[in-house]
Amino acid sequence: MTTTHDHATTDGRALPPDGPDGPEGSAADRAAGHPDGREAGPAATRVAAAYARLREVDRPEVWITVVDEAAALAAAREVDRRAAAGEDLPLHGTALAVKDNIDVRGLPTTAACPSFASVPGASATAVQRLVDAGCVVIGKTNLDQFATGLVGTRSPYGAVRHASLPDRVSGGSSSGSAVAVALGIVDVALGTDTAGSGRVPAALHGIVGIKSTIGLVPVTGVVPACRSYDVVTTFTRDVRLGVTATAVMAGPDGTDPTARTWPVDARAALRERPVVGLPTSEGLAALQPAWRGAFESVRGRLAAIGAEVVEVDIRPMLDAARLLYDGAIVAERFAAVGAHIEAGGPGLDPTVAAIILETVVGTNGVLVPRRSSWEARTSPPRGTSRTARRSSVHGSRPSPRWRGSTSWSCPPRPSTPRSRRSRRSRSRSTVAWGRSPTS
Repeated sequence: MTTTHDHATTDGRALPPDGPDGPEGSAADRAAGHPDGREAGPAATRVAAAYARLREVDRPEVWITVVDEAAALAAAREVDRRAAAGEDLPLHGTALAVKDNIDVRGLPTTAACPSFASVPGASATAVQRLVDAGCVVIGKTNLDQFATGLVGTRSPYGAVRHASLPDRVSGGSSSGSAVAVALGIVDVALGTDTAGSGRVPAALHGIVGIKSTIGLVPVTGVVPACRSYDVVTTFTRDVRLGVTATAVMAGPDGTDPTARTWPVDARAALRERPVVGLPTSEGLAALQPAWRGAFESVRGRLAAIGAEVVEVDIRPMLDAARLLYDGAIVAERFAAVGAHIEAGGPGLDPTVAAIILETVVGTNGVLVPRRSSWEARTSPPRGTSRTARRSSVHGSRPSPRWRGSTSWSCPPRPSTPRSRRSRRSRSRSTVAWGRSPTS
């Protein structure tokens, strides 16, 4: 499950024994070679390059679990064998990362909460379809806990830094997946998007993030955030690959009741003259002057390159978006993981817990924050500094750790049993939608 890096420098970069390239090619080329001496195929070559790049960039916070390199190379050679036998594999030669609220058979699913971890016996529908099409899984990526956040910092496994601006946030909640693509470690990464968790980190990195409409890609095997609105999304560096991956994942699977077929009239390319919708000035009222000025400069550049700009009143959309965190829809997050949070397992993020444990009471849809039993047990007195409050809540915060310079692993799963209520709640919600925890 975890990976050991041979011939690594002290900062994790891979070096062959006889120099950066060596007399027989790069370390990645040699690693990709078939055990019996045959030349490596496209999948094995790409996977070896993915691990070399992973070591080179040295960004452990991107990952929660990394597949053992030897196992990934063996899977890649099997993909090459299938392709050589004539099997149609539209994603042959691509490396895949999966957000850690999406099941991959045999790898822990944590949703960035170590006490929530379980090892599924089957992969999510989306993952399995990509693997069947030729992708090779490299690992599971970090995220805002329980996919609740747009910043990429709400994880006990560490804040995920921006790929090229490490002093800034990566965006979330699909933070690790976006950074893994932006850094060139993988070609395709899966995220989820309920309120922007796929689109925001893609935008902050200048990569392609595709969120299809609800139901196009089955969410079977996905830890829900808001089940009625969750979508599995893709991250790629070009549109063509993103569309291909989305099309591969699409279609009913017999388990997700919302799943539907790929529409025959779906547009996957721009018109000859692109049409770009931009908010009216009223929709930008919340922006600070500097950001509004930057937005207006984009409007001018779009017109200069020949795009047709159409103004759209987005205020109804903003009102709808607020329901995801300030309305009754928050109850869907509680239905998914609220019982586990109330049980008080280790590694819970206090901001995420406060959002999910908020409950609609009274009339007229008024939200009243309630002080839950979890918060009452863990929160220090009012007036305590924010740093002290976070330390008090988390105690000993688990995080990915490097063992010397050669390997890393996610924290071990806590041995403290969950409450009976938490186990029952999770079993009901996951089995109904195709998630069958085995541990």
